[in-house]
Amino acid sequence: LPAALPVSAGLGGGAVTELHPAAAVVRVAPFFATAIDPAIARHGAELLRAESGRYSAPASTLARLVTVVVLGHGGAVLHESGVLGDTVPPGTATWPAPTSVARRIEAAAMLGFGPGWAADPHGLTGVLPRLVAFAHLRRHEPDLELLLPDALATAPWLREMLALLGIAADAVAWLADAPVACARLAVTSRFPAEEVAPFAAGAARALAALVPLARAPDQAGDQARLVYLRPDAAHMPANAAAVEALLTARGFSVLDAGRTGLAARIAALRGAAAVVAPQAPVLAELAFCQPGAAVQELVGPADPRKLFWSLASCAGLRYGYLVGGAAQGSSYTNRPIRRL
Repeated sequence: LPAALPVSAGLGGGAVTELHPAAAVVRVAPFFATAIDPAIARHGAELLRAESGRYSAPASTLARLVTVVVLGHGGAVLHESGVLGDTVPPGTATWPAPTSVARRIEAAAMLGFGPGWAADPHGLTGVLPRLVAFAHLRRHEPDLELLLPDALATAPWLREMLALLGIAADAVAWLADAPVACARLAVTSRFPAEEVAPFAAGAARALAALVPLARAPDQAGDQARLVYLRPDAAHMPANAAAVEALLTARGFSVLDAGRTGLAARIAALRGAAAVVAPQAPVLAELAFCQPGAAVQELVGPADPRKLFWSLASCAGLRYGYLVGGAAQGSSYTNRPIRRL
């Protein structure tokens, strides 16, 4: 083998099935927004451009390939002497060639992860769409195996997703960070990190539909349920206690995502009319909200980004963002919260 493998475009040959067609996504107009300073915000200039109001999402596809090698935890797939472009990070031109394979899998399998999975700690935009596709396929192919990196074997969110989707433990083959040869492998196209594919939001809806609502919405005489989703402390604004007190005084209940199981979080979010949450990986769970719900993102001045705006748009939600002021260290404060 050469010292480096060329990266080919797309998924290469094999039988290709379209999971979701290409789509022109129009991002919803924010119902509440404060100013972004492009001199400070790393992604500010992108968000302020007029063209940020829309993007093109490529079709989500599934290719069935034979005689391939999964090149470890990165999820890159070697096929016909080249690495498939949809299985490597954007901009990658070559990939180190393996010297040997650590394992061979003869059963038909599906790759349940792709590039960037380590930066998607709750799996909503990269892993879950593949899990949903696998669950559908396995109904017709009961011997199909799901390939996942063993680094995720203890992740609570993944265990809960697998259980909700009815994917049994014996259906999963955990991969070490070493090349694995597969006789037959199903591989999906790449899901963009910021410009979310509608298929990702559809997968979240499919999972949410498996969880009963915490209670029936809009019961007579009942106030619409409002939830403030609280992620881990590292992503909270410096004045989190004041923000929380203000919100609870206005009828919000507090949901601590770090101490609540996935099914309970889904049930709460499906019943929520409004969610206020600091920017954090767990905010991707806004995709579990019912269409029409309002989501407001709290974000520091240096890091406004497109991801949650895209996800809210694909999920049919109302979306707004509140840019806070700088605080000591890398934190921020959301003093303008009183304007809500």
